[in-house]
Amino acid sequence: MKKVTTLFIVLLSICTSLFAQTKPTYCDSIVAEIVATVSGTKVSFTVKTTGSIIAQSWSFGDGTSSTDLSTTHDYTRVGTFEPCITLKFKDIRNANAYCSKKICKSVTTTGTDPCADFNPKGNITMGTDGIAIFEASSSSSSSNTYTYLWNFGDNTTSTDRVGKHTYKAGTYKPCVTITSSNPKCTKTLCFEITKAGEDPCANFNPTADITVDANGLATFKGMSGTGYTNSWDFGDGTSATTVDGTHQYKPGSYKPCVTITYTSGTTKCTKTLCKEITVTEKDPCADFNPRFEYKIGENGLVTFYGGGNTTTNYTYTWSYGDGTSGTGGQSTHTYKPGTYKPCVTVYDAITKCKKTVCLEITITGTNTDPCKDFNPTFSYKIDGNVIVFEAQSGTNYTYKWQFSNSQTSTDRVVKIDFKKPGTYKGCVTITDPKTKCTKTICKEIVIKGRETEDPCKDFNPKVSFQTDGLRLKVDVDGGKGSTMEWSWGDGTKGSNDRTATHTYTKSGKYTICVTVYDAKRKCKKTICFTIEVQGKTQDPCADFKPDWSYTLSGNTITVEGSNITGAEYVWSWGDKLGDKGRVNSHTFKVAGKYTICLTIYDPKTKCTKTICKTISVGGQKLIEQDKDGKEALMVFPNPADTKISIVTQSESAAKISIKDVFGTELIRYDATPNSDKSIDMYIDALPRGTYYLNLEQDGKIESTKFVK
Repeated sequence: MKKVTTLFIVLLSICTSLFAQTKPTYCDSIVAEIVATVSGTKVSFTVKTTGSIIAQSWSFGDGTSSTDLSTTHDYTRVGTFEPCITLKFKDIRNANAYCSKKICKSVTTTGTDPCADFNPKGNITMGTDGIAIFEASSSSSSSNTYTYLWNFGDNTTSTDRVGKHTYKAGTYKPCVTITSSNPKCTKTLCFEITKAGEDPCANFNPTADITVDANGLATFKGMSGTGYTNSWDFGDGTSATTVDGTHQYKPGSYKPCVTITYTSGTTKCTKTLCKEITVTEKDPCADFNPRFEYKIGENGLVTFYGGGNTTTNYTYTWSYGDGTSGTGGQSTHTYKPGTYKPCVTVYDAITKCKKTVCLEITITGTNTDPCKDFNPTFSYKIDGNVIVFEAQSGTNYTYKWQFSNSQTSTDRVVKIDFKKPGTYKGCVTITDPKTKCTKTICKEIVIKGRETEDPCKDFNPKVSFQTDGLRLKVDVDGGKGSTMEWSWGDGTKGSNDRTATHTYTKSGKYTICVTVYDAKRKCKKTICFTIEVQGKTQDPCADFKPDWSYTLSGNTITVEGSNITGAEYVWSWGDKLGDKGRVNSHTFKVAGKYTICLTIYDPKTKCTKTICKTISVGGQKLIEQDKDGKEALMVFPNPADTKISIVTQSESAAKISIKDVFGTELIRYDATPNSDKSIDMYIDALPRGTYYLNLEQDGKIESTKFVK
């Protein structure tokens, strides 16, 4: 009897446990499956389910997606993929709720890979003249054309199949992406190439100074100009990153240092300068109050005088206020029109007193270039493989020669042995210290080899050029009776003149080519060379700094952009909607945090600026959704320039992949969102075009596209 009672208690306990379990939900009862029909690389998808579908979203497993329920997708290649669909069902037990279910299925496409035999070749080699020669395979079929994209590894690109590229000294990893049209296949080949050269920082000798007055107030000045940064350590536990300024010391001995860094492209030079200073309780130079005078002459020429101090123990160091300097009790300097703050540092060798005095001067007049008539040149004579170069002479002119065999010189007359026949280039930079004018002149010289029966053996025209800001002047020497055809490297072609000029619209590097043709002897030669021009004017949009303001009333925002006559205004509200016009208002359906952007375009100046601000609307946290109720991935600004912000729906770690329109992955980036659930990502290395962005986070993959 006891055993029966025990068994009854056990059975009662089991039954109680079963009835206590949670009742299955309606979502648990829904059955769904994917039906896939494979035909080559194309797969047709349908969904069978017992539920009532109200929304759906496909992820095909190859980085693409769709919101159609039944769809056909072309994978374009043979392989195994795992497509998934996320379904949203109506909950028949609760009218205010819905069910969500994700199902996946593995599919394998069939057929022959059309790109299996696509194996183009490419090569890039460094020449003895320091110029790299690149070449890629050409198509053997007129119905299947190839396109090329070279990335030279130094932030420059080319779409030519074959050509030349000039590198600075260093090691690079250039790549070429070759794409065929029929079938559409892509392959990327990469190489490593090294150009030897002198230490780019060998002549990097920046200057800086720091002086302290009787009250312990230090005045410091570093290097100014494009590419320079200054990091000051004042030796008392404080620091600064400005070019110049003041710093207050307490009495004592200190060793302030400044680390000056110059960055230009891939070149980065750094040097640290230190100075020992002592701040005493009593300043022995309290009565040391030198001054200076100046006289403004014609064409911006200013003469500075050391304030009438005739004692020989004074030395003067001038800072002209435009990034240049000089020395001497009397000094002259030529300015362009504008307002400047010249300073002189006066040092008394007897009392050891030093003081810097500054004044503000204004130069009026026209923008006449004081160096417009500064056009020196050089000549040369060939004797076998030896060439004697002679630069134009001038009072106190300085010379800096650079030859294509890597030899250099600072003499006016230079004798160079090139060892063997060939084509060489010689350049000289001539500077007039008095006017501060500088000009660089380059010429191409041909040393002939042994005589041959070639009718064109003596057909060796040469090109010389001069640059002046954005203006280029070229001249062909040789090829008498020939015709010329110029290509300026910016998409335009020049005249047929032997001497020609061209003005570029913006600063940069350009490859210039001229084809010289002698119709009588049927001799033809194309000469190409690369130059770099730098405009003398600032960015016309540097001062284009519009803004916008706003007021909030509940979930409604009223915005107003800067009032610019004739400008165009485009608003993005951060909720997939937008408007046009300088003044606008918008009501958000859901409270939360929105990133609102205004893009202003001024047709008069061709300047464009996008200003974004993150605004909190209401007090409830927002989860942004698209039209089907799915959480949305947002990228702004779009179009972008150098940086994008990716707005996610979670603070979890994310994996980001950016691909081009051919499906080639260009950037992979792992990051964790900040407190605003956004990720900042720089895209300045990407060329202009359309890109697809995939974000993997919390086991989900979202996709969108943007334009650069």
